[in-house]
This record gives sequence, C-alpha cells and structure tokens, in this order.
Amino acid sequence: MLTRKVPAYYSLLALVIGSLAAILAMSIGFRHSLWLFGPVPLARTASVACPGAFSNQRMGGFALTKPLLFAELSQPAPSYLPLQQKLAALINAHKAAGHVTSASVYIRTFDHGEWTAVNGAESFDPGSMLKIPVLMYWLEKAEQDPGCMRRTFTYRPRTDKVVPAPRFQGAHIEAGRPYTVEELLRFMIVHSDNNATLVLNENLDAPRFIAMFEELGLPRPDIRASRYPLNCRDLSVFLKVLYNAT
Repeated sequence: MLTRKVPAYYSLLALVIGSLAAILAMSIGFRHSLWLFGPVPLARTASVACPGAFSNQRMGGFALTKPLLFAELSQPAPSYLPLQQKLAALINAHKAAGHVTSASVYIRTFDHGEWTAVNGAESFDPGSMLKIPVLMYWLEKAEQDPGCMRRTFTYRPRTDKVVPAPRFQGAHIEAGRPYTVEELLRFMIVHSDNNATLVLNENLDAPRFIAMFEELGLPRPDIRASRYPLNCRDLSVFLKVLYNAT
C-alpha cells in the first residue's frame, strides 16, 4: 500500500473548515426550527408580593462592601394573624392550667421572610440552643484552617465548674480520652453532650466568638456568665444565617 504524508497545516485547515460547516448547519437548523415552531418561550419565574417594609442585617468591617446576613419584614405578617391568635390562646390555656409560667413562639417562612411571634420580647435561657453558635464558630475556623478539625483535645473533668446533665442519656465523651474537634462537634450537636461543649468552649478564641454575636446584631455575651438570656426572635438569627448560607 502506498502512503503519502499530508502537511500538518492541511489537517488543521480541514479541521477549521469542518468546524465552521458544523456551526453553520446547526445555525440553519435552529432558524428552521424557529420558522416551524416559533420562538421558544422563556421560563417564567415566580414572583412574591412584598407585604411590607423589610429590615436587614449586614456585616461590617469591610472597606468596600457590607455583606447581607439576612432580611425580613419589619413587622409581623398580617396573613399570620389568625395563627398568632390561636397560639396566644393555646399559651394562655396552658398558663391557666399551671402547665407553664410563660411561653414564647416565633415562626418564620424562610423563603418569603414573613414571620409572626407570640410573647416575642420575653427573654429565656436558650440552654442547648447556644450550641449552634459554637458549631458555627468552629466551622468558620475550619474554612480558614481545615486542619483544625483534626486537632485533638482531652476531656478532663473539672471540680470548679458544674456541667448540667443532659435531659436525655445518649453517647458522651469519656474522661482522659483525646477527641478531634470534628468528633467533639458531633457529640455536641447529635447527642447534646454538654461535656463536649465544655471542651470546645475552653479552646475557642473568645474575642472572635463574641464578635460573631455582635456581627449578627445580638447582645455581647459574657462568656464567664452561666446564663445568656435571649428572646426567641433574637435566637432565630442563627438559623436565618445558616439558611441563607451567609
């Protein structure tokens, strides 16, 4: 069989001509389809009527931008008034029966920003809900230093500090054993282990932890105090920024 070498530029020229022919054919086919079927309609996007003025919380500390943390209606949504009245009646019934001394409810539709509350200004001890900002602190730290999740800390019981017992018995860390930060976070969130929370609290950067509350527009916490009272709407801020991934 006889073979003949083809110059490289011939092959390149053939590739370019073939590509242009393919593009031209697709263009003709697309115009032909438009002539047959008409223009393709654009997808319609859902729109939500804004029922009132919005307020927002932005992060400071930047020279040229103010990142949005969350936004919501400044006032309770009028459409939630029947639900608010039912909840208020239910709480009053339980108070009259002696089941509770006080109760507070906050409800928010995340994708619309509508909300309502009953006794929303009353402050309570958040208890284990404060484990959420501890989790957020360590996950933020892991973004800057991924290796921190592999750092190990050993739980050593303290006689100078009383750690409240959890309301339910689940898996918990053991004294004298080293645990990674990732393992401690899992014990804290999945099993509500207060000892794991204590270890994580003892090893976080207190100024940065406090600054996180201030950035969210919350009162400055005293990390030495045993209580940090919040109302239910303030407490919901942590869930808002998690939902918005901000």
